[in-house]
Amino acid sequence: MKKFRVIVTVIVITAFSVTLALLSKKIFTDKAEDEKLKNLITTEEPSGTGQNVTGSSVFQRNADYLNELSQQNSDCIGWLKVSGCGIDYPVMYCKEDPEFYLHANFDKEYSGIGTPYVDGFCTPLGDKRSDNVIIYGHNISSGEMFHYLNRYEDEEFYQKHKYVQFDTLDGPGEYEVIAAFRYVAWSENDKEHYHFLEFRDAANENEFNEFVKNAQELTPFKTATAKYGDKLIMLSTCAYHAENGRFAVVAKKID
Repeated sequence: MKKFRVIVTVIVITAFSVTLALLSKKIFTDKAEDEKLKNLITTEEPSGTGQNVTGSSVFQRNADYLNELSQQNSDCIGWLKVSGCGIDYPVMYCKEDPEFYLHANFDKEYSGIGTPYVDGFCTPLGDKRSDNVIIYGHNISSGEMFHYLNRYEDEEFYQKHKYVQFDTLDGPGEYEVIAAFRYVAWSENDKEHYHFLEFRDAANENEFNEFVKNAQELTPFKTATAKYGDKLIMLSTCAYHAENGRFAVVAKKID
C-alpha cells in the first residue's frame, strides 16, 4: 500500500511539473508574440494618460508607417493604441477569411494570441466606412491583447483614459469612449435580447440611437454620448460572467 502511494505521488508530481512547464512555455511564447507585434513600429505617448485637451493627435506617429506596414502585409489596415490597457497593435482585415487572424500573427504564421482584426462584415476604410467598425482581440490571461480592456469598468480609469487612437490607411483617428460594458453574444436564433455584434451600419437614425442607448444602459457610469452620423469603433473581447460573455468598449471618432 505504501509503495502504491509513493507511485501515485510521483505520478501526480510529474504531471504537475509537466503542466507547469507547458504553461510557462505558453506564457513565454505569448509574451514574445506580443512584443513582436508591438515592435513593428515605435510609438510615442507624450502624456501617458490618453487624455486630449488640445484637439491634436494623442500619439505622434510617422505619417508613412501604416503604408509601410501595408506593403509588408496588405491585410494591415490600421493601428490601435489604448493607453493604460497595454493595447498597441496593428489591426488586420481579411474579408475573404474574416477570422484568419484569430490565430495568426502579422506574418500570417500561427499564433496563440492572434492579432486584432476587424469583423468581416464591416467596411473599415473609404467613403463607405461602416458606422460601427468592430475590432476583436483575445482576452489572454497572462495580460496580452485585450485582457486589460475591462479596466474601463472602473469610472476612475475611464475618466483618466477617455481617448483612444485608431489610425488607418485613411489617416489618423482619435476616438472618445462613450460606453464600456459586459454583454452576451447571443445566437442568431435569439429574439429576446439586443445583438450588439450585428450593428455595423445604421439603416436610419433610430437604429443608430438604439445601439448607443443599449450600450450606455449597460455602462455602469455616465459617459459622453454619440449622435447619428458619428463614426464608431467597438473593441470586443471575451468575458466570463456568462456563457458566450463579452466585454466591449465603444468610442466615437472626434478627430
